[in-house]
Amino acid sequence: MQSDREHHLVLELILEKDGDSAERVMREHVRASRRALLAGLPITGRHEGSDGARS
Repeated sequence: MQSDREHHLVLELILEKDGDSAERVMREHVRASRRALLAGLPITGRHEGSDGARS
């Protein structure tokens, strides 16, 4: 529900031609989504390098 509210706010800001605020809200939405996703992932103690190889 929070995600839906954020998307509606971004749409409202775009319709009001407030691109700066729409960008700010969308960037925060993406950061929050990333944090939520990462919080739900299991910790394996292994990390992928920039080439995708596991170490």
